[in-house]
Amino acid sequence: MKQVIVFPRGQLSKTDKERLTKAGVVAVEADDPAAVKMLLPSSSLVTGDDLLLAALDGINHNQYDDKPGAAMGKSLSQRIKARAAEGGE
Repeated sequence: MKQVIVFPRGQLSKTDKERLTKAGVVAVEADDPAAVKMLLPSSSLVTGDDLLLAALDGINHNQYDDKPGAAMGKSLSQRIKARAAEGGE
């Protein structure tokens, strides 16, 4: 996902916009940057932290029990089930 930065309208020159684009930044101009709402795609079922921790479980798995992908899948499944049991779904 690219980084998005909101600037006041008219602050950026064409060169500034080109440099930001080359750096992987999406520059958005708005009359009132403070009023801009930033939405990040996510799910209440799985958080970024869940994915990271499950991936770390996969990396640090015991190779005799599971393959890394299977260990990650099991860990993520356990996290989702625990959240659902707590009523967080």
